[in-house]
Amino acid sequence: MAGSKEGGCACCQRLAVKRCAGCLGAPIYDDGVHTDVFYCSVECQKADWVQHKAVCKKLQARKLLGRAVLLLQAIIYQIRLHASILQFESVRIKDSTVYLDGVSGNGYKNAIYLAPFPTNLALDRNTFEAVLMWGSCTEAMVYLYGFAKEFLIDLCSRVEEVNVTVISPKLQICHTIAGSSVVNPPCLSHDLYRVTLNNGEEWAVDCTGVQYGYTEPLCSWSHISQHRLSKINAVNAFGYARQKPCHLGEIKHPIVRMVVSKKEQAQRELAMALNKKIPELAQEYGGKLNAILEGSDAVFERAKDSFSAQLNDYVMAAVSKQNDHEQILRRSKEMDEFLSQVLAGFKQ
Repeated sequence: MAGSKEGGCACCQRLAVKRCAGCLGAPIYDDGVHTDVFYCSVECQKADWVQHKAVCKKLQARKLLGRAVLLLQAIIYQIRLHASILQFESVRIKDSTVYLDGVSGNGYKNAIYLAPFPTNLALDRNTFEAVLMWGSCTEAMVYLYGFAKEFLIDLCSRVEEVNVTVISPKLQICHTIAGSSVVNPPCLSHDLYRVTLNNGEEWAVDCTGVQYGYTEPLCSWSHISQHRLSKINAVNAFGYARQKPCHLGEIKHPIVRMVVSKKEQAQRELAMALNKKIPELAQEYGGKLNAILEGSDAVFERAKDSFSAQLNDYVMAAVSKQNDHEQILRRSKEMDEFLSQVLAGFKQ
């Protein structure tokens, strides 16, 4: 049992300071079930277990889901910090709108498609994370698939990848293309998970929602439907984003098409490299990565910190391997050959 606040014992109604640690801190769902269940003694807690068991198990499932989502969000944040495709010249803020100026899609000159994100931006934490996550929702589905599968396999009866149109974002990010002063409006097409727990509860898992000012990555699906989106555009099976082909149909310029294709290829290669590390990461938790979700809050925090440090090393090593001298030379040669073909086509 955990203490600090006071309340009436659920068994004998006497004043109590200990709370059921099993369900303490579980996310609130639409039913509004309160998570603070007090007991004055271990004996009272045991005596009340028959009454509390069903609610406690439901709240424990929510708590495990909340922990899984925190880990998934931390994973995509780490990946984006070390392996970003975003390049821009400057950032400015006016009211609730962030402007990224000089965004470049031509990251082929040095043949490095995934590079560290600039961490010296003069932004508060939430705005920094919003810029870090800008345009990353589909990319996150590719990177997170293997980890989400491990974390959610025993908790959920269904996981779906849903594309929605965001409505009334708290924060908007607009951008200008390098060499142009035309301001491009924010993209409101957004991908997130819809998960159904084994108990039937539907939740929205939105690890990149901070780009719209939504800092909490977990909320009930009914809440997000009522307050954050205007419509659902597509509902796809879990793993769809990882397998779908690159969307190049709307890109007319051959060089930009080539760069976008190569960037997506680099992302998928990084995702595969990290997925191969999952068994190694799971060894510390008895061979099942979702075991990291168990235990007290203190135990989970220590495990999360250890996991994050280990994953950080893996991400840095994988990106470093992609960007070693030989790989850069190979990609530069490929691009030079492609440019020669394009120029030859223009001359004909």
